[in-house]
Amino acid sequence: MLSFRQLGYRMRNALLILLVTFASMVSSSNADAEIHYRDGRPGAISQQDQQHLLIFEAFLQALLDADVDRWVELWDEDALFEIPYAPDGYPKNVRGKQEIAKYIANFPEEIRYKEFKNIEIFFVKNKPNVMVVDFSADTVLLKNNLVYTPRYVSLIWFSDDKISEYRDFWDPLQAQDAFGGLEDLLNVQRDSIVQD
Repeated sequence: MLSFRQLGYRMRNALLILLVTFASMVSSSNADAEIHYRDGRPGAISQQDQQHLLIFEAFLQALLDADVDRWVELWDEDALFEIPYAPDGYPKNVRGKQEIAKYIANFPEEIRYKEFKNIEIFFVKNKPNVMVVDFSADTVLLKNNLVYTPRYVSLIWFSDDKISEYRDFWDPLQAQDAFGGLEDLLNVQRDSIVQD
């Protein structure tokens, strides 16, 4: 079985204006942003893939701007937000746009995303509605001004130009340490926690 790296084409310099704009807007240090194409050729990006990139760009920009309403508008009404490695007491599945809005409602009061970097985007062969993204985020915890940089690997499904499913892999132990313990991490979501 081929790995994503074997399926994709490693691209250090964006060949499309869209990708250059995406990299420079999200982070000034993203000169290394990599796009991995379905069939291994530069320029093999479809219009649908371009639309998915725009949605992901808007997703990250809304987080940088702490604009919860704009971020939530990117989701399908019946979307599923999965956090498979969330610690006990933290939601592992949040279903529906309204519940996702509740889930993220407290984040702007607790954390501030400063920069997204080391972004790698994979378009999955034979799965035109799926994108895989590997990235890091310089994140400020507002209660103590601590900066930590979690790494995320996210599987994103799209339907009708909306996010229909987002599976978010991150290290809960790193987040727990940054927040000063599990209880403080859970307090970020205490009022809006949804269990599945």
